[in-house]
Amino acid sequence: MKDQAAYRRRFSGLSPAEWRLWALWVLVTTVLGFLGVVGLVFGSIGGLLAVLFGVLVGAAQSRLLRQRVDRPDKWVWATAFGWIACVVVNSVAYRIVAGFQAFQAGHGPGFVVVNIVFGALLGAVIGTAQWRFLRDRVYRASRWVWATAMSWGVGWGLGWSLFALIARRMQLSGDFVMFPTIMAVAVGITVSAITGYVLNLLLRHPITSSPEPGQESNTE
Repeated sequence: MKDQAAYRRRFSGLSPAEWRLWALWVLVTTVLGFLGVVGLVFGSIGGLLAVLFGVLVGAAQSRLLRQRVDRPDKWVWATAFGWIACVVVNSVAYRIVAGFQAFQAGHGPGFVVVNIVFGALLGAVIGTAQWRFLRDRVYRASRWVWATAMSWGVGWGLGWSLFALIARRMQLSGDFVMFPTIMAVAVGITVSAITGYVLNLLLRHPITSSPEPGQESNTE
């Protein structure tokens, strides 16, 4: 019981060093991921752009991880693979959800739900690729997949909803500048803030030769 209580305390709050990592993570992920999200918004046309900036995000993030995990260079490849898979899934899934009436209408709860699910799918794809890197380095690495899926779902749904609201108020039929900008900002800030926090919590429990109490395996 005492070990469980100590474990819960270690998963609450962040130290000053962890907040610094979180702030840098948010900055790097939001700024460099901006054009990556823009590429996803434009579908297959921007796929190459999404992959390119996905790789740059992974490279920058690996620099932040270099003193916290071994072989951080593998994070770059994991992230690159995740973004490539994300572009493929985005291209296929977009054609499917575009046929839904709620998606086409651009408003209503159905519209929001479809985009949250769509964003969560993209996040789960990237998160799963990165989980393959984390699973050998931290306990309970599967939580990373849930965190990326949730953050992408919230960010993607928020971005679409904000644009739909602004478009109705300003009577915009289409905007190739405002729309990708809103999406990139909403997804970038939401994803980086949530994943940066979860990453700090996971890094507190690195896998060592002697497992922590109650963590004999990392099969979650």
